[in-house]
Amino acid sequence: MDGSKLLPYRNSIIVLEEDAKVYVCNGDLELGCDKLKGSRKETLVRLRRGAAWCSNGGSKISYGCTLELLPEAVLDNHYFTMNSNSTMVIAQKITLGNDVMIARNVLIYDSDFHQIKDMNGVLINPSKSILIGDHVWIGAGTLILKGGIIGDDCMIAAHSVVYGQVRPCTLYKNELRKCERENYGIWIR
Repeated sequence: MDGSKLLPYRNSIIVLEEDAKVYVCNGDLELGCDKLKGSRKETLVRLRRGAAWCSNGGSKISYGCTLELLPEAVLDNHYFTMNSNSTMVIAQKITLGNDVMIARNVLIYDSDFHQIKDMNGVLINPSKSILIGDHVWIGAGTLILKGGIIGDDCMIAAHSVVYGQVRPCTLYKNELRKCERENYGIWIR
């Protein structure tokens, strides 16, 4: 044990259902941090039955965020920050690399959360894991959908929609059919 802690600030609500687990090492896991004085905004964390959150390197999740792991889901992260009013709901698995910066009002979903079956009863919209690499900056209002893969050293422009693969060292934005610029350089925290 390395002394890392789960640190819920005031107005953080944590619900751990049966067999849900949170593993914290190599850095504290701060929930509801950076709240404005007098704010009553809640930070919501819910792990459903059998879900696992494996935090290696810590994180800072700001006030007003929602993090929910559905039954048997997994969040595997290194150090990341999640700014106010962002939401991550996990049905299968989301992996976050080291030094991921999630801006305000970002939505990250690895599932459609409702099944759609074809005329033969075959599921056509299964959940798909999301992988976000090291040193990634996700701009405000971005939506990352199931199956999204974002390579290392990327910047995702504000209000983008990511549903496929973004190659490393890419500035990604949704602008008509032009979606990315490769080898843009690097961003600094």
